[in-house]
Amino acid sequence: MKTIKVHDKKFELFIEASDISEMVEKLAMKLNNDLQKEEEVVFLGILNGAFMFAADLLRRIKTGCRITFVKMTSYMGTLTTGSVETLIGIDEKLQTKTVVILEDIVDTG
Repeated sequence: MKTIKVHDKKFELFIEASDISEMVEKLAMKLNNDLQKEEEVVFLGILNGAFMFAADLLRRIKTGCRITFVKMTSYMGTLTTGSVETLIGIDEKLQTKTVVILEDIVDTG
C-alpha cells in the first residue's frame, strides 16, 4: 500500500484519486439536477479541510451559485479541545437561500 508523508506524519493511501474524482463528478451531477430550480444557491465551505473538495466540486456545478467560507476549530495541534471556536464567521444572510454545506470530516462537531 502506498504511503504518503505530510510533515512528520505518515498516511496510507486509502482511496485512489480517480475514485474520489468519480464520486465528486456523481455528486456534482446530482446537485446540478436537484438545484436547477433554485433561485439563490450558496455553497458554504468549512475551512481549511473542505477547500480542495469545494474547488473540485464547484468546477462541475452548472447552476448559478456563490461560494463562501467559514473557519472553525476545535483542535490545538492534533488534539481536540472539546469546544468549537469560530475563527471566520458567515458575513451574509442565508435565511432565504438554498445552502449546501461542504465539509471534509465531521468528527466532534
